[in-house]
Amino acid sequence: MSVGTRPLRLAIAVSIALALLSACQTTGMSSPEVIAGDSDTVSIATGKFIDPTETADDYCAGHGREAVYFSRGPLSKSGMMDLYIYNCIVPGTTPPEPSAAEDQIEEVQE
Repeated sequence: MSVGTRPLRLAIAVSIALALLSACQTTGMSSPEVIAGDSDTVSIATGKFIDPTETADDYCAGHGREAVYFSRGPLSKSGMMDLYIYNCIVPGTTPPEPSAAEDQIEEVQE
């Protein structure tokens, strides 16, 4: 290998590595997004591996309540987006039964 081709090969290798790393991004969604909610529950869409807890806490606090994680399920066919459901409960009370949140996931996926 001649000295002149070494920088070119290095530049090509770095370009390929950057292209591969950019392809590994989870999704175009950089932060969780509230897609439905009321004073009792909140549904949050987010990219894979992005924690929506702070978004749920802020949303429920706006209703004078606390966020309690309930469930997570795929939101997209690619599997790169998830739908999280949190119950917004009055401090010191018990969250509602699971059936309400499962119905909400089915509505969003349709």
